[in-house]
Amino acid sequence: MRGVMAGLCGVAAFLLIGTFRAWWSHSYHGTLIQWLAELLAESLLLTVVALGLRWSLLRHRAMDAIKTRHLLDFLGNRATPLPVVKPVHAVLLDDELAHAACNAMLDEPGSAQHEETDSSGELAITNRRVVFAGHARGFELRLGALTHFTRNADRFRFHQGAASHLVRIPDPMDRQRCAAVLERLLTRGGDE
Repeated sequence: MRGVMAGLCGVAAFLLIGTFRAWWSHSYHGTLIQWLAELLAESLLLTVVALGLRWSLLRHRAMDAIKTRHLLDFLGNRATPLPVVKPVHAVLLDDELAHAACNAMLDEPGSAQHEETDSSGELAITNRRVVFAGHARGFELRLGALTHFTRNADRFRFHQGAASHLVRIPDPMDRQRCAAVLERLLTRGGDE
């Protein structure tokens, strides 16, 4: 309702400003009806664009609020079962369930860090493995062989003995979800 009122106020203000501008300049050579029709068309177009942008912004904010609420419910309640997701690129084994999947980038010395297409891919965390399915490179680690993981800003380092893999996750919501899923799987010994 506020958006409609704001749009109507915008139309009224635009009409008043246009009327004052035409009266002040005395340079309009058409009829008054032609002038009002042009002014009304301009103001309606601007109002439609403004309302469309406002609707898009409100929809985006609502989706972010829903995602945040679900994540907070998941993080705060240890009794809540882990979510089951369907990875896009990572291939699951027959008895595997993916609990987190997100876009990520491999930041290892052998990967091309300056070319995002070579090092980008999908990180999937399942009840048995951590899988990175990249466009050029990838890796998979069994949860039982994963000694620990460390998290710095937007990067996760997965340690398996002396070897490690560094993965960058750009989305903060995905980072929190992956960290929570990994912590729960590692504390419960996987296979949830």
